[in-house]
Amino acid sequence: MAVNVFISYAPADRSYLDALEAHLAALKRQGLVSTWHRGRIGAGAAREESTAAELMAAEVVLLLVSEAFLASDSCYERELGRALERHRGGVARVVPILVRACDREGTALAEIEALPRDGKAVTSWANPDEAWRDVVRGIRAAVEEAALNARPGVASADAAFPGALAATLREAEEAIRAIDRQIAAAQKRRVRLQAAGASTAEVDQEIVDLRRRRREGGQLHVGEELSDGRYLLLERIGRGGFATVWRALDAGRGDQPVAIKVLHPNLAGDEGRRERFFRGARAMAELDHPGVVRILEPKGEDGGWHYFVMELVEGEDVYSAVIGTRLPAERVVPMLLRAGEALSFAHGRGLVHRDVKPANILLDAEGTPRLTDFDLVWARDTTGGTKSGAMGTFLYAAPELMHRPQDADARADVYGLGMTAVFCLHGAELPPIMMRYPGRVLEQLPCSDAVRKVLERAIEFEASERYPDVAAFCRALLEAASICLPLRAAKLTP
Repeated sequence: MAVNVFISYAPADRSYLDALEAHLAALKRQGLVSTWHRGRIGAGAAREESTAAELMAAEVVLLLVSEAFLASDSCYERELGRALERHRGGVARVVPILVRACDREGTALAEIEALPRDGKAVTSWANPDEAWRDVVRGIRAAVEEAALNARPGVASADAAFPGALAATLREAEEAIRAIDRQIAAAQKRRVRLQAAGASTAEVDQEIVDLRRRRREGGQLHVGEELSDGRYLLLERIGRGGFATVWRALDAGRGDQPVAIKVLHPNLAGDEGRRERFFRGARAMAELDHPGVVRILEPKGEDGGWHYFVMELVEGEDVYSAVIGTRLPAERVVPMLLRAGEALSFAHGRGLVHRDVKPANILLDAEGTPRLTDFDLVWARDTTGGTKSGAMGTFLYAAPELMHRPQDADARADVYGLGMTAVFCLHGAELPPIMMRYPGRVLEQLPCSDAVRKVLERAIEFEASERYPDVAAFCRALLEAASICLPLRAAKLTP
């Protein structure tokens, strides 16, 4: 059986696509490959749906890489993201082909071996035909590997698991591949029916049933859809103890990129966990503030998957920015003050976050902080407890959250924001001594004594000794920050 090959290219590189197709002619005649690219989409067909269906069916993905490719949203953001997810999952092989010289450093392609094998672009070779022959040799090797992995009884489980367990895993892997092929075929039929103006009701139900069968394995995958096809999953962008966050396209908003938070399937059967999950989404939805991530759909369920939809914040969280040395000390206090405004807004509406920490403060493209993850929120109309008792990430959680979380008030968020400030100014992971001897860490922060005293009060063990609320903490921090020194974080001495 021919291996399905998906080719991704920028419109400016159409001539290189034609050259590649010509050099692949021998592999096609031998029945080794069947190629597809966007140029094959028929008139009237749904472009995005056709592309997603073909990419999901592909066993090898060829990327014609150039500066135009890297600059293309459809190539780099959509097709590449989906392809890499399948590549990492072991269900497809991604092969970058350097057609024109470009800088791949810092891109998602930097770590993937490219063709031609000497690392020079096709256009940099004295004889382009020689370059294409080298490319085709590499493609042939990838195709042969894909064909071998697709044979019944030959699977990646052999290398890691012996005996009966390997056989069981092989069967499971082959079953997933078979369902993927059936879904891809059904999606192609749906596209053709749409183009012909015919009813798609029967094939729509077939796709729903196939996806339900696939999800019985407990995982979502790139290219799958939620809410009857409204949300197309593109890539995983985060994972925590309760949920996975996906980048997705929202067809209901003109294919606008969104973030979808999906509750882990092993927790979905626990009614208490589900309620806590959606309570956080409802709390965020009530907060119309520029410093809080907007909720677009506070509750969704599809085939046993529980999720909510948020705006997609392009950037990174404060934790990543600090660890990556991308948040200078002089920007810390202004950032914290803006985050404090959002927290104060929430407090004014009877909500306490209870999980304020660097990973739960996102920084958008302009560096503006945005609060997220209200999963542990306390509201006046809830008891505030959890079955597991202790709440929040230990280092940033106020002591009272460890014992009686239902009694925690706004001062718990003062503690979390204060500890976040210490982490940001320290510029690295906080050392273990922070828990027993916080003064040793505070005394070496690159800030004034006035700021140091404000932080010391914010993270007092007893809630009664902290600032009464985040607004009071921020006022004190703003007053003290006028003499904060914009120095690099000091390294703690033993």
